[in-house]
Amino acid sequence: MKKILALLLLVSTMAVCQEATKLPIDAFENKLKQTPTPQLIDVRTPAEFANGRLENALNLDLRNEAFAQSADKLDKTKPVFVYCLSGGRSAAAAQTLRERGFNAVYDMQGGFAKWLGAGKPFVKNEGVVAATKEISKADFEQMIATEQPVFIDFFAPWCAPCQKMLPVVEGFKSKYEGKMTVQTINFDHNRTLAKQLGVDEIPTILIYAKGKLLWRSIGFMPAEMLQKAVDEQLTLIK
Repeated sequence: MKKILALLLLVSTMAVCQEATKLPIDAFENKLKQTPTPQLIDVRTPAEFANGRLENALNLDLRNEAFAQSADKLDKTKPVFVYCLSGGRSAAAAQTLRERGFNAVYDMQGGFAKWLGAGKPFVKNEGVVAATKEISKADFEQMIATEQPVFIDFFAPWCAPCQKMLPVVEGFKSKYEGKMTVQTINFDHNRTLAKQLGVDEIPTILIYAKGKLLWRSIGFMPAEMLQKAVDEQLTLIK
């Protein structure tokens, strides 16, 4: 029995040792600064990376089949720092790196969106130009200052949950015509506005009535649940 307990303890200890260290934004930044020649990996897509990144970050797309092979070219004896947009992909990447023998892996909690929301510095790749004009805070306030309720969906083209919800949101435009205005806002093209509104995760749904925020939802929501929530908010407005 003692041998079995000892074996279980050993397995449990090994599992804990294989876990990456998750760090809040400030702690991640401080650890990064304190580490000589840190290995910083952005595991988002090249398009996301081009729109904004941490300085000196290396882009290794987690969804690329060559991710593990490319990561193996890094020094496994030195600390590695990883981040994505909101933390999901970086957590998966960090676990993969630990399993492949990297000694110290630090995963940024909340990702690049939280980093931007905290007002941390970032850089854009040279030659990158915004595809559309960014919506100003004044433009947004004018957008929501109407008698009719306004439904806002912050999304991004590369965000799988966003794309899954987008057809439902587009359907709302006709379903609630005359009752509610439905607007979609590209997170990548409107990061300043997103920061001002406290939007640091996507998809994020906001419902306004006469300029006041009534309801906020973060993350994927099934069609029926989303419609039910919208109907409830519209009933409360009445």
